[in-house]
Amino acid sequence: MSFESELEKYLETHKDYDKLAISIEEINGDYRYYMNENDLMPTASTMKLFVLGALLKKCERGEEDLGRFITIQKEKMYPGSGILRYLSDGIQLTIKDLLVLMVILSDNSATNLCIDIVGGLPEVNAHIHEIGVENASVNRKVYDNSPNPEKKRLADVSPRAYTDYLRKVRMTDFFNKEYKDLFFSILEDQKYKDMFARYMPLDDFTEDGTVRVMSKTGFSGGVRADTGVVVFANQKEYAYAIMVSGSKDTSYSFDNATHLMMADIGKMFYEHFGK
Repeated sequence: MSFESELEKYLETHKDYDKLAISIEEINGDYRYYMNENDLMPTASTMKLFVLGALLKKCERGEEDLGRFITIQKEKMYPGSGILRYLSDGIQLTIKDLLVLMVILSDNSATNLCIDIVGGLPEVNAHIHEIGVENASVNRKVYDNSPNPEKKRLADVSPRAYTDYLRKVRMTDFFNKEYKDLFFSILEDQKYKDMFARYMPLDDFTEDGTVRVMSKTGFSGGVRADTGVVVFANQKEYAYAIMVSGSKDTSYSFDNATHLMMADIGKMFYEHFGK
């Protein structure tokens, strides 16, 4: 049975959500799989991928310095994921430190600081357009509860916009080698890999034929999203984005039903393409 047929059969009995959207694109080959791939979806924390790219590009151009220290005050701390809000008032961290915290622990305070450093949301969206990606916009900072009707959701991104962006970062010279390597190394250290990559063999990278996953996940209420690049032992590379809205299970449990569904899809994909 093909991956597509197995997935279709699986989804017949897994419909506890309003919409599932998927884009999978082989980076160094021709395989493509799409489902609702151009639909704008809520992103949760996956939008931090664009903030990472925008600020790294600013540093590559010499307009910022990854080693510059930022003094962080308590009034700049936000709830939700991350650890900055638990640290001392006035702590100093470099811009690179903030990028790492934003991605690997999905720190919301670090995210808003990075958005400020890059020059605000217009600069993040300009970066998306500069690299040539459509159907993607970051609308507001984390925990911005502005009544502005233009800011209804944190971000609106299609799955295909994510895979298009990741392929372009991976395969073009938009970033030089140093910054491209840093972009993907930060994503590889991301700690929340309990969705698409949950059942993949991630213990040891590259040396013994296991899997590398460079990704960003996000979840809030009924939203679940996971996007990244997976590199299999056979040297095949795939950009993927799986996004769910209206999940009936709104819990933050490790065994959230939508988490498990996305993990099952990842397992199917690995068994068909990763061995």
